Amino acid sequence: MTTETQLQQLSSDGHAHHHAHHQLVFGLQGRAEFDLEGEGGKDVTPWTGCLVPSEYNHAFQGVGANRMLIVNIDPQPSAMSFIHPQVIDQLFDRPRYIELDLGFVRMLRAMGEEIAQHPGDPWLAGHVTGTLVHGLFHRMAETNSLRNEPSRRIQLARLDAWLHQRLSDPVRVADMAALCCLSVSQFQQSFRQLTGKTPYQYVLHVRLNTAIWLLQHTHQPIADIALQVGFANQSALTKAMRNVHGRVPTHFRRIGLH
Repeated sequence: MTTETQLQQLSSDGHAHHHAHHQLVFGLQGRAEFDLEGEGGKDVTPWTGCLVPSEYNHAFQGVGANRMLIVNIDPQPSAMSFIHPQVIDQLFDRPRYIELDLGFVRMLRAMGEEIAQHPGDPWLAGHVTGTLVHGLFHRMAETNSLRNEPSRRIQLARLDAWLHQRLSDPVRVADMAALCCLSVSQFQQSFRQLTGKTPYQYVLHVRLNTAIWLLQHTHQPIADIALQVGFANQSALTKAMRNVHGRVPTHFRRIGLH
């Protein structure tokens, strides 16, 4: 089983095809429009990806400046593979779109940077591919195991992906409940049991954690980060961060950027 992992900007010209290898497409920057046979169309962004089994028809088109991490996987077993064959069989049983949690997104960005710095190292690419595929497999297996349990219909990875696409906007508990196909009262009770937090506390947790990550990994102005994660201004972000973490934004920037 051979693999090829590459960084690519997808053209704004539309393409439609199929190929003999399996393919994973993750967004690192910008977005691209995909249409998978049997699954319809959806955007691939830094919080979503798509999974294309071999020989499945699909169409795609880059939108503006974009940067995608594309993983091509030969479905035939090989002794030199970093991926277990059973993982491939189960992961690529059908085409699908995938929503990514914050932990996977962080790993994906780090792996993308490694590939960018060492594009000619096939062993590094193989290890990166194996790590991403197995990490994705375990997340999807966990989600599937919870799908039919009424008491655990709240899928945090899916909810996290949904929240990160809306952090700059007001987030309503009713919308979170609808995403999980629960009434507001059912959602609030089940959510508290699952996370130990109220929905409001959890949203605040996601906003602050995202702000901390941006402070430590980007040079964006603190005021811009505050707006990006849903605070009215820098002062509101500073107050919330001090209340929850006992630190101000400049503290996290100082220990993150060198």
